Amino acid sequence: MATCPAPAPDLRPTGPECQHGCGWTAFPGRTTCCRSCQGNEGPHSKDCSTKNRPSHTSGPLCEQGCGRRSFGSFTTCCTRCRGPKGPHAGDCAHKGVNATRGVDFDLEDGLRRQLEEWHAVGAMQSAQQVQDVIRELSSSAGVAEQVVKMLWLSIARQTRPSKGPLAVYLDLAKKHHGVDVEVIDLGQYSAKHSNSCMFLTCAVALAERREKGHDDGPLGVVGDHIEVSAPFGQTISLPDLIQEHQENPYSTLGRMADVLRHAACEVLLSDKDYFLPFFHPVAAAHSEPSEDAYEKWVSKMRGEEEGDELVMLALSRLCGVAVQPVQKSGYRVPLMDPCGESESPTGWISYWGNDDRHWVWLRLRGG
Repeated sequence: MATCPAPAPDLRPTGPECQHGCGWTAFPGRTTCCRSCQGNEGPHSKDCSTKNRPSHTSGPLCEQGCGRRSFGSFTTCCTRCRGPKGPHAGDCAHKGVNATRGVDFDLEDGLRRQLEEWHAVGAMQSAQQVQDVIRELSSSAGVAEQVVKMLWLSIARQTRPSKGPLAVYLDLAKKHHGVDVEVIDLGQYSAKHSNSCMFLTCAVALAERREKGHDDGPLGVVGDHIEVSAPFGQTISLPDLIQEHQENPYSTLGRMADVLRHAACEVLLSDKDYFLPFFHPVAAAHSEPSEDAYEKWVSKMRGEEEGDELVMLALSRLCGVAVQPVQKSGYRVPLMDPCGESESPTGWISYWGNDDRHWVWLRLRGG
């Protein structure tokens, strides 16, 4: 059986920190990391990261291969890094060593750093504390609160994959939201697509809603298509629907998921002016969102692309449901509730678990 090759050893020399406090070690025999360095924001010579080590070397390295330590529980050193030559956020080399040096940071990297610090000390124990943080960041950065929420969800999903058992969701749902849940994993396959776990999660939540006698959810053409694909008027129980799908993805829930995928894409295009400001693909985190890139992304979503926080926003608006993601990493994330459903008399909040890629439904016990 083939085995993975051992990682190459890190041959960069060790030594004291650069006298400018930039976060790198000084080059052997010198007091600075490179001739270009002037302070904690650099600049640095192109080969600086290959000749020196981060002065704080505990923990895994950035998965992009730049040689810097990954930040906190994330897989990369910063949100800008794309490879051995960077680029990097201005505070990347030293953040985590001394977060009080007063270096300016953009909203995304600042939010990521603060989330890691809050997570480490167990801050934000209530929904109100989460909302207070969102409001403060929104005000200080001069952006809408929904932008901060979308960034928050995106950043929380960039943590290293959580490999613990599904039972982790039970503890996190109780700890963060005070609810008892059971985990329903419908896999990734719908009737016609793969990577459909988010749409399947939404479909089964809608099915339970109908089983309880509520007639809300998608209206118009979308609602009609769901009615055709789902025999809500027949005496078929939710456990039977779940079992049917687990045995064959060309199932009621599988067909519902495909209807929801198509509907979400239509909503994303027809209401582009609303969604475009929140378009924030991880691969292009620091480029201006363009309509062309946005439309290409929606086109991919019609195929096998997996749903992300922007798709969740579209589904939440489409179905009139408040979605509370529960991140397996343990990061607490805000409620996705663009329609104010959580404040309505019905108070429909659906809990969805995520391990950074795969989504599962967290069904309320006794709900």
